This record gives sequence, C-alpha cells and structure tokens, in this order.
Amino acid sequence: MRLFCMKGVVCAVGLCGIAVFSGCSGPQTRQTEVTPARLSAIADELIELAADDQRYEQMVMNNEIPGDRDEFMATKKRLMSVRGQRCKAIFEEIGFPDYEMVGQEASDGFWVIVQHNDTDPVFQERVAKAMRGPVERGAADGSKLAYLTDRVLINTDRPQMYGTQLTYIHEQARAIPKELGDPAGVDARRAAVGLEPLSVYMNGSSELFFMMNEAPLREMGVTEPFVYEAGFSAW
Repeated sequence: MRLFCMKGVVCAVGLCGIAVFSGCSGPQTRQTEVTPARLSAIADELIELAADDQRYEQMVMNNEIPGDRDEFMATKKRLMSVRGQRCKAIFEEIGFPDYEMVGQEASDGFWVIVQHNDTDPVFQERVAKAMRGPVERGAADGSKLAYLTDRVLINTDRPQMYGTQLTYIHEQARAIPKELGDPAGVDARRAAVGLEPLSVYMNGSSELFFMMNEAPLREMGVTEPFVYEAGFSAW
C-alpha cells in the first residue's frame, strides 16, 4: 500500500534566529548592469517555470498522476533539476531576484523552485544567505526564508528551526516535524517571521495527508486525521 506525503510547503519581519549559516549576505552584486527589458524577460521565465513546478506538485496532491507513477515521479524529478539549473543561471546573472527587481510573483516563483530542488542543497543555502538583505528591506518574504532555512538544515543533516519540514505517522494520519532544534522556542521563532503556531500548521498538514490518502487510511482503520490541542508544545 503506497501513501502519498507532501513535504513542508508556504512583510519585512524580524530575522530572529534566521541567520544560521556562516558568512554574510551582503549586497547583491551583478557582473554587468541588467536592463529593465532583461529583468522583465527573467520575470516572465520565472513565472512560467514556477507554474510548471506547481502543475506537477498539484497532480501529486490531487492523486491525478497520469500513467505509471514511478515514471511520472522520475520525470518530475528530472524537470525539477532542469528548472533548478535555470534558476542557478539566473542567480549567477543577477543574484536573488527580489520583488524590486522582478516583482513578487516571479520572485516567489524563483523561491519555490529552489525550495523544491533538494538535489542541490549547496545552492539552496546560497539563496538563503542572499535572501536576508531583501527580507530585511521588505523585498522578499521572511516566512519563505524560514521555509528555505529549514529545508537547507534538514537536507544537510542539521536540526531545523521553524518546524516547516514534516514527516508522518501513517497509522495516525499525524504530521510531525522532522528533527527540531530548541522546540520550546519554535512558536516564538515562527511568529517572528509571520508563521502560525506549529500545532496549527501540523493540524492542517495532517488533514491534507488524510485527504490525499483517505481510501488506504480507512483500510488501515484510520477514520480521521490526528488533531493537536491548541498550544501543543511537546515536540
């Protein structure tokens, strides 16, 4: 029996605890001056790439995978790597494409592609560092930086800070955070970047997991998703 699992998904805010990687973000530098026309072209490309990413993610979420699942997932992984390489090329050309450069939709599209490209955690960390300055001046989303920070930490075998990366206890339809550093302070860190309490996030993730896997879960005797009490903190 195969169950479907979703990995953790997503204002100028305080960056309390977010600068966990060595080195400074510093100002973004460009090899050459980038024209408005070039930035517009990059924005259009990023929006298209992100739409393709989300199309594949939505097919998984809705259990609408066409044909053989293993072949589909292999294609999805290959295309994710291709999109990641394009984002890396864009990053080398202009740095992190923030809201001021390419607009919010395109910038958030760049982020989601990098967030999903787990084959290249080194690049994910470079982007996380480069996001700090834009977040501080309101040109990128602090909650997205939190998600990417956790993704990098988990992908490099370190405890996450915000609890955005999940795993599941299938027999309970229960979402739980992957290894979490300083669990007692997690809700304060989440609040500082505009995220809901972790128990609320886990309840929503448990509900989605149940929805995606209702038939096999019911065969296992699971009739509803797990629900954490408000304010739960024993992570």
